[in-house]
Amino acid sequence: MKARQTLLSLSLPFLAAALLLSGCGNKTADTPEPTPAADAEQAMEAAPEDQAPLTFTHAIVLNESSLTWAGEKIVGGAHNGTVEFLSGGLYLEDGNIVGGEFEVDMNTITDLDLTKEGSKLSLENHLKGTDFFDVENFPTAKVVITSAEPTGEAPPAATHNIVADLTIKGVTNEITFPANITFDDEQGVIEYSAEADMVLDRTKWNLTYGSGSFFKELGDGAIRDEMKLGFDLLVRQG
Repeated sequence: MKARQTLLSLSLPFLAAALLLSGCGNKTADTPEPTPAADAEQAMEAAPEDQAPLTFTHAIVLNESSLTWAGEKIVGGAHNGTVEFLSGGLYLEDGNIVGGEFEVDMNTITDLDLTKEGSKLSLENHLKGTDFFDVENFPTAKVVITSAEPTGEAPPAATHNIVADLTIKGVTNEITFPANITFDDEQGVIEYSAEADMVLDRTKWNLTYGSGSFFKELGDGAIRDEMKLGFDLLVRQG
């Protein structure tokens, strides 16, 4: 029978996520152990070029992880869909998250609300084009986790507050969001799962198409700056 506990009760924090609508290693014997929290990303950047990147202690399970997006116009009209993770995982040390990275394949942007194939394909191509995510030049988005602090709450409340750097179209901004994170140990396989929903200002990543904040004559055709993201993530000890 599966034993499930919150990361809080096990003192095991976590993390993960992000990207949207309207539009982003293997350890050698000489590789140093991950450094605590805020130093994790610096440690990876400081590694010599000929040295292999740090190995994730817990790698993403791609076929059991999902990322959703949604956006809408100021007056009527909304779309939602998915985009697929490409790779990623967490670095844990002594049961605590000291960092993590997740890459998103922007070429997999998919709309779920349109039923006519022509309209669906048109929207997906528009989102992948230069008006939005420009996937030809920026094929991936990236999330680098820098902090995962327990909230003191138990599910279904958010168990952790996550701080991460989100890069879309070559632009990086810090994001913060609450996440519900749990721990599973089934037949000796250690897994962490996380769920979260967030709202981000897309214009901070130069996703300004249709934004009333940048173009004043759009009227009812303006698209809201807020983009909604959600994820359901599973990582497993390697």
